Amino acid sequence: MNAPTNTNFLMKSIIIAILSAATCCYAQEKMTVSLNDGAYTMTGGSGRVESTRIEFRKGFSREPITVEKKILALKEKLHFYELALEYKVDLDKKIDAIYVNKPLKDILGVLLPNVPVKFDGVDNGVKVQSMTVAQTPIEKVCEYLDSAAGVYFNFTDKGIMVTANPITN
Repeated sequence: MNAPTNTNFLMKSIIIAILSAATCCYAQEKMTVSLNDGAYTMTGGSGRVESTRIEFRKGFSREPITVEKKILALKEKLHFYELALEYKVDLDKKIDAIYVNKPLKDILGVLLPNVPVKFDGVDNGVKVQSMTVAQTPIEKVCEYLDSAAGVYFNFTDKGIMVTANPITN
């Protein structure tokens, strides 16, 4: 009577293993995606695990972004993150601030302490006209700070270069 019991146990184990493998390898729930001239909607896919993605935006222009400009943007973002790591800046730290006619150099000194800043073709006394920040991560503040000062940030492996015009190469 031992033989049938062992055979039943073995068969049940094989069936469970096959079902487990099939469940494991089966694709996650698929989303329904609709794209229309840059706008999109997505529904379903509730079982999907989130992943990090890079998105390219170009102000309000619908003009396509060249591959070269995408690579330049990726390099600058990478430099920004590397500087944050090197100088131990907590980019997720939320801050409250009001900057009115405050020198950009002073603001950067607080937000990104010790990160080297070079002003090229721009007076190092350039001021932020008006920017109000409420419970906003430092990373997001840095994305808009250059606009508030009327300049452009160019992140390199050596620090931040502040210029009057964007660097395109």
